[in-house]
Amino acid sequence: MNDKPLIDTPNLPTWTVGAFILALLALVIAFASLYRTNIVAVGTQAEVLMLSHRIEAMKAGPAAQQPAAPAAPAAPAATK
Repeated sequence: MNDKPLIDTPNLPTWTVGAFILALLALVIAFASLYRTNIVAVGTQAEVLMLSHRIEAMKAGPAAQQPAAPAAPAAPAATK
């Protein structure tokens, strides 16, 4: 059997620091991904609630809906 270690003893601190930095980078990327997923979920929930309110307003009928803004008066026809 070969009893030689996979990483030489003089290089062990370098490999340890490299592995630690890689683990920290993975942790930062994971937190950024969680934050982005949370933002998208909140936006989606808000959109679903807004659409639900619109559907409920349509089901309630035109009497329950808010009155529309008054139309602008038509321009008088030009007479000769």
